[in-house]
Amino acid sequence: MSAVEAARASMPGSVVVAALSELTLAVLLSLALGSLALAILKPSAAKLRLEWPERARFTWPARRGGALVQLFIPLLVGAIVPVLGGPLAPWTLPQGVGLMAPLCWVVIQGLRLRFERSLHPRPEEFSPRSFLLGRWAFLLVMYGHLFLLMGLAVLVAGAPGWTVWPALLVAAGLILAWSHGAGAALAERLGMAGPASPELSEIVRERAERLGLRPKPVRVLYWDGANAFAFPMAQELMFTSGALRCLSPEQLAGVADHELGHLAESRGVLLARTATALAYAPLVALVPAWRTLGVAGPALILLGAVGISMATGRLRRRMEERADEHAHGEDGPAYGLALEALYRHNRAPAVLGKGPHPDLADRMRAAGAEPSWPVPEPPSRWRPHLGLGVAALVSLLVAPLRAGVLVLAWLGGPMTGLWGGTSWSELGWQAEPGPAVGLFEAALEEDPSDEQAKAGAMQALAQLGRCQEAWAYSEGLPEWWIEPWMELRERCPRP
Repeated sequence: MSAVEAARASMPGSVVVAALSELTLAVLLSLALGSLALAILKPSAAKLRLEWPERARFTWPARRGGALVQLFIPLLVGAIVPVLGGPLAPWTLPQGVGLMAPLCWVVIQGLRLRFERSLHPRPEEFSPRSFLLGRWAFLLVMYGHLFLLMGLAVLVAGAPGWTVWPALLVAAGLILAWSHGAGAALAERLGMAGPASPELSEIVRERAERLGLRPKPVRVLYWDGANAFAFPMAQELMFTSGALRCLSPEQLAGVADHELGHLAESRGVLLARTATALAYAPLVALVPAWRTLGVAGPALILLGAVGISMATGRLRRRMEERADEHAHGEDGPAYGLALEALYRHNRAPAVLGKGPHPDLADRMRAAGAEPSWPVPEPPSRWRPHLGLGVAALVSLLVAPLRAGVLVLAWLGGPMTGLWGGTSWSELGWQAEPGPAVGLFEAALEEDPSDEQAKAGAMQALAQLGRCQEAWAYSEGLPEWWIEPWMELRERCPRP
């Protein structure tokens, strides 16, 4: 048994209280910060009653901000709580982060579901189950490889250095597999997607023949969001169940024309898309790069991935415009109205001002369908970050709050487990000589150079009459650490 384990075993009640207090703090802190952030993001009731283009303009930043809150607040709270937990927490710091972050994510997820329901134009139709399952299905199909890359990066972080190169090959293989539709195939195996209806399959087959294409059988993703996706490397299309509900057959044909336009992209464009995706493979080596090059290592990897992605941004925009031109060639107005139906269903802004797609109004006019509504201003770009920023600032108050709660540790016993003290040494100074020795030994096991723990162990051992062990800790210890306890020299003369 290590010194730390022995110290915890000597204070079982305190360890239990420490564990429960950390879990309780994580839940309460995530509830408080999440509620604060979402309350700041929510638009006023008057803005929620506007027509869909203006309503989408105000709710889009709130929904984007809600997604950021769900992602970053669990990470923030999950990191803060274990750091403040003190030495009596029954888990290591990495284990604490790994436990607290998912716990906080579950809490924030519940808050976000209520938030999304309040923003829905028909709250009574909002289904939390459909929202969750659909989002997970979408993430699996489009970004499942990124989650696998993050898991691979965690494994590489704790593995020998030679594992980096095999991990890079595995990462590249995952990216290429997803580019070839592995995510769509996996979603179908998991029951998140299925084959298209004969009607949709016939629409796609007929439109593909006009372009001389032979795509694979069409899949339908079970997601309320209205969209369609093309996988050019796999020559495959996927529609969402939401798109099938809100589009007419003529509009589905227009959307199919757009997606088939992506399948007709040149090999050079496909190579550029593949190179952009592969730029994220080195993310699995972030920790080894930090060990080798310091902060510069991860910075170079991240800058490289972001730089390549930005460099191909104009190409992606051009490919979207080209795909729109394919759709205009058959029945432009029907395609323009299909786009409007998709944006309305998804509550997406008609004007974003930037992104891979042109704005809806411009796309509709290019298709020969004039918008029937005034073109709104773009949504706020800073508002999605407002709630998260305020919550992050408020979280800084937790550190001084901890200092106040530590006063309870002076009562000793199980109450010591409430945030556990700042260190084993401080717990040792509050304990009787016998238990104090074990606490100071735990401190020295974690940090052998801790002079305060050496001095405390020396004093406790001297009080117990274990003189030889006491003076052993004085080796290399400055005299000013020994001087305050000169009376102990009468009991334990220096050897």
